[in-house]
Amino acid sequence: MKRFPALFLLLISGCSSVSQVIVDARAYFNTYYNLKTEFKKGEELYHLGQIIQARPHYMKVEEKGSRILQLHGNSSFVDETIFMMAVAYSRLRAYTKAEKKFKEFFAYFPTSPVRWKAYLEYGIMLYQMKRYDEAEEYIKKALKSRDRMVRYRAKLYLAKILIEEKEYEEAATILEELLKAGYGGKELYLTAADVYLKLGNVRRAKELITEYVSDPRLSDSLKNSALKLLALAYVKEGNYDEAYRTLEQMVVRDSTPEYYAVKLDMGRLLLMKGDTAGAEEIFQFISETSKDTTRFYGYYYMGVIKEAHGNYEEALRYYEDASKMGLEEAKQRKETLIQVKSIENEADPVKIYRVAEILYLSMNNVEMAANLVKKVLKMNPPEWLEKKALLFLTYVYAKNLRKPDSAFVYLNLLKEKYPDSIYWKMGQEYVSGK
Repeated sequence: MKRFPALFLLLISGCSSVSQVIVDARAYFNTYYNLKTEFKKGEELYHLGQIIQARPHYMKVEEKGSRILQLHGNSSFVDETIFMMAVAYSRLRAYTKAEKKFKEFFAYFPTSPVRWKAYLEYGIMLYQMKRYDEAEEYIKKALKSRDRMVRYRAKLYLAKILIEEKEYEEAATILEELLKAGYGGKELYLTAADVYLKLGNVRRAKELITEYVSDPRLSDSLKNSALKLLALAYVKEGNYDEAYRTLEQMVVRDSTPEYYAVKLDMGRLLLMKGDTAGAEEIFQFISETSKDTTRFYGYYYMGVIKEAHGNYEEALRYYEDASKMGLEEAKQRKETLIQVKSIENEADPVKIYRVAEILYLSMNNVEMAANLVKKVLKMNPPEWLEKKALLFLTYVYAKNLRKPDSAFVYLNLLKEKYPDSIYWKMGQEYVSGK
């Protein structure tokens, strides 16, 4: 309270009586106290991921802070008021207002004790706006703070910037240092888990996510983000069953966009497992009941399933529906299927081979492409095309379909017919795994 005398003189200079001074001082301190209380409540909820609940508290920060600046613009706590207003605006994603307030703070209070927190929060906001170079500049300034929590969060966001720059090893070094120092913040756990997944250290990622979701105070949205990351960890291990069970733990309300997004992920997992019937049931449900963009992805995956079954007419209808939202992959598959249908009675092996290449390169439909190339070989193609076709089949059976016996069949045909060809030597490399 060492600033009180200056404030007291400021208030008394415009008042007609001592009683009025007391009333004004009490009103001022009540407003400032309420401002700090609302800011603190907002921050607690925000960092637990309860963004909607935090919002009214930040709006009250704006209201009470504006009153202080309007009525007591020369008081001793203006720097903290402007800082809290700037942070509140940034949490509300009112970035233009927030940036204006941060710049006011830096211009008028360059030596304020709050400046280290201001550097950090402004840097975090710039990071959220994807202005990474500017963000790094301010976050590095915050590293000079004597406040351990300010330095901790500054290092955390430096790691986040490194992640955006794909410098995963450097980011992991910083994050592991923070973990070993005992900084167990929720944001740290999830950021570190994400990096370890990118580096292929699934075990460490799973440890961190499990620790993260154990906090009962977590909002459903934050817990869901963590569970989705955990499911990805299981996918990287090839443990699709556990990934599916993890997605089932996510808390979402029926018929909401989040609900359909989770359903979509579950359908994709079933496709990875090879459970086409289960996946089809989910995608059919999404395409018939969803009212948001997931419906179009439901159409797309229904098209993929129908195409895999050889039901090209149905697949085309689903791709057409998916294309209405502008899904590029649906457009490509539709156009390629049209080309496939156009060569049903084609007698030119060159045209058929070109379509097979498109199937393989644009649609990653290896089996259909392989079947078309086999058709090419039965048509007595020219020598140059026969060599390419035999090499293509050697490659896809060795590398994509993982059927070495079939790969050797086509490699041996290459050897018998074209023993001096570079194609046979290339095929040897494919089969040997080089």
